This record gives sequence, structure tokens and C-alpha cells, in this order.
Amino acid sequence: MQSLSEVVRALRAEIAASLADEGPLPEGCRWVADRVVATLGFSVVTSPEDGASGRTPRFVVATGGGAVHSLRVEFAPGEPIPGAVGAPAATDVPAPVPRRLRGEATQPAVEILSGVFGAPGFDSSARATVFREALDPLDAAGVRRLMETLGDREPTGDRAADHARHLVRRVIASGPGTVEDGVAALRGLFAIHDGGELLGLIEDRWRTQDDWLE
Repeated sequence: MQSLSEVVRALRAEIAASLADEGPLPEGCRWVADRVVATLGFSVVTSPEDGASGRTPRFVVATGGGAVHSLRVEFAPGEPIPGAVGAPAATDVPAPVPRRLRGEATQPAVEILSGVFGAPGFDSSARATVFREALDPLDAAGVRRLMETLGDREPTGDRAADHARHLVRRVIASGPGTVEDGVAALRGLFAIHDGGELLGLIEDRWRTQDDWLE
């Protein structure tokens, strides 16, 4: 069973990714999520050793009608999340302004990225380094296109972009979560935040393996 924190983190990333998917809307309209509500059934898993050792009980999402407790989770953004934007070709619609990674916005991004690379540390820094190096040759538009096609497997015809996508997917596959969850997490983050700021955050928090040895 997946832990409650893993499911909530994946759910938040999936919501962000789904709102970022482009779709046809008339006259430049856009989706804006005011509030997203989810109810999860969960159980508390303990063992006789937990009390003696002081270990925290595990909270797991229950399946098959085995839920003992329920948790209501509400996602209410402090500012509108840029959503799916579509308009006729002749209409000039400004691109959504990325949310800045400042203050309270930083920690949720770190938590989501930890689900892709692992918590900041020696081992996860290798994944983060390969990820940054894969995106380094791409400009901002290239990074956006990469994230939009990250879940695809068919070649795009752009060898540099396809190679970068291959490396990123390998990084995700070697991490603590599934490829599907990792793709959703990265797509969601890069859809609502500036790519350069995210890469700077990754470099700052995960660093390199040499840095961790110092």
C-alpha cells in the first residue's frame, strides 16, 4: 500500500498537470481552479514494536473497502493557477505568468521534486545532476516542449529533444516513485513555475555528490 503522504503528493502533482493541459476554449477563456476537494480513505498501521521504539505509526491509503478513517483534502491556491488556455489562431492570448518560487511556494515544490529524485542527499543528487544536465542544452521553449511531451514515447524528430527526454525518463525510473507519477509531477511543476527558477532550486537543494562529500 502507498503511504498517505505519497498519495497526497502525487494527487497534488496530478491536479497541477491536468489543469496545465491545453484544450480548446473559445475566445481566449481559461480554466482557473478555485478549489479542488478530495476525500481519501486510510488506515493506521502499527506494530507492537512501535510503542516501545517510539516510531511513528504509518498511515496508508486503503483499497478494497478497507478504510477505517477518511481524510478530506482541499487544494485552494493562494493565486490563480494558470490553466488550459485555448483560443482561435487569430486571437492573441498572453501566456500565463509563471508563479514565483518564493517563500511558502518553495517547500511544496521541494516535496514534489523529492518524490521524483528522492529527498535531498548524496544518492538523490546524482539524479538531480543528470536531470539538470539533460535540460541544460535546451532554451526555455525547449524545456516547455520537453515537459509537454514527457509522457510520450514516440520520437519527435528532434534528436536533442528526444535524447533529453530519454535521460529525464531514466532519471524518473531510477527514483523512488513510478514513471507515471514522476512525469505528472514534473509536468505540473514546470507548467506553473518558471523553468529557470525550478532548475535553480534543484541545484541549490540537491547540489552535486561532490558537494555532499565536503
